Amino acid sequence: MLVLLLTVDCLRHDYINKSNNCTPAITDLCKSSHLFANAYATGGRTSYSFPSILGSYYRISQPSNKFPVSKPTVAKVFKDAGFRTIGIQAANPYLSSFFNYDVGFEEFEDFLLTSQDVKKASLSEFSKGTRRTFTNKIIEYAKAILFDELPGEHASKMVSCAIEKLKSTKKGKDIFLWTHLMDTHASFKPPRKFLDTQPSKVTYWKNLVRAKKVYSHKRASKKDLANIKELYLACIRYVDDNFNRLFAWLKEEGWYDDAIIIVTSDHGESFMEHGYFEHPPENLYNEQVQVPLIIKLPGQQEHKTHAERVSNIDLFPSILGSLDIQVPSDFCGKANLFCAHNQERPVFACGGTGDTPWKRTACIDGNWKLISECKPSGIEALELYDLAEDPQEKTNQLDKVGEKVSELTRLTHDFLATFKVQEAKEDQTDNEVIKRRLKALGYID
Repeated sequence: MLVLLLTVDCLRHDYINKSNNCTPAITDLCKSSHLFANAYATGGRTSYSFPSILGSYYRISQPSNKFPVSKPTVAKVFKDAGFRTIGIQAANPYLSSFFNYDVGFEEFEDFLLTSQDVKKASLSEFSKGTRRTFTNKIIEYAKAILFDELPGEHASKMVSCAIEKLKSTKKGKDIFLWTHLMDTHASFKPPRKFLDTQPSKVTYWKNLVRAKKVYSHKRASKKDLANIKELYLACIRYVDDNFNRLFAWLKEEGWYDDAIIIVTSDHGESFMEHGYFEHPPENLYNEQVQVPLIIKLPGQQEHKTHAERVSNIDLFPSILGSLDIQVPSDFCGKANLFCAHNQERPVFACGGTGDTPWKRTACIDGNWKLISECKPSGIEALELYDLAEDPQEKTNQLDKVGEKVSELTRLTHDFLATFKVQEAKEDQTDNEVIKRRLKALGYID
């Protein structure tokens, strides 16, 4: 039995199955899978959403971005059930061994350093940097592009590593394999052949440098946005092309039919739809918190679309339940994704900035979505949207549907009251590799 979890950083739900068929491999997978058309992350950033994917807990309940080693994790549960557990991730520092994401994995590749080196390295020289000159900035842009410092290890390397791990696994051995790809994270650097326009080499490099500059300054013109979206779409094509290679190998080697294959994302990406760029944690609009979720079960031959709104907090409780593996009582999610009469329940996502990282909460109940702010005096409703009539969240109905505001405010209050909301703290590190990667990805200055 193979349980294969494929996560793609920043992959938007609305870029899957587009009319231009930019994801033929994922589209083909959907033909014999469960497609959850309204799946949500529990936050709009990796560190906010991955605890719910690999630990089925809300980040709001913990004071740190570090995976709590005392809690049950998905990898631990599979390991205890006799599975070989392997984690491969493309150098996202928030998913590295420094943040304890190696816990429960017998083999873990984060493509930074070994866990021992990561936890001991020093940043004494790196942290002494002074204000960069214009020339230094140009050098930084060139290095980032020419030496592949962004956004992480390429999909081709990740998929090849996954295949090699499977080759070393004896047939009949149960295996849980997680592979996280970073190619769709800014700044985008797709192979040139995946661009629709097929630009010249000179234009291609100019566009990469321009995109890098835009992300450094957090400002974009319409022309800049068009360029960035084209690069982003090409990155998705590149990821999908490698998925095609992986799925073809699985079929050829006899792994595919009996495997559970999951394709999802930790969050989406903002292109100024609501004034936000990239994926700031305070943004809880759908372009950032609605994610693709595709699950192929063993022997599945037919496609099934689920229209109800679901959360990735329920992902692995449902997978474990389908395998008759006991779901830890500490998991917050429910094993209900595949229930014939799934009772839709409210979906929540949290976000914020600075010293108030849980300042905002999105509550989605049926077709209604409330974004609110938590204050010492209580919960203040900010925005209300009817997602059925207004999926782009353009018309705030806060002053028009008072009963819905009251109903979703109560649900938000009850949700927050479930947890002892932890005062979040920054995870300080003098680790050169971790800090360099966090800076390269735009998470720290």
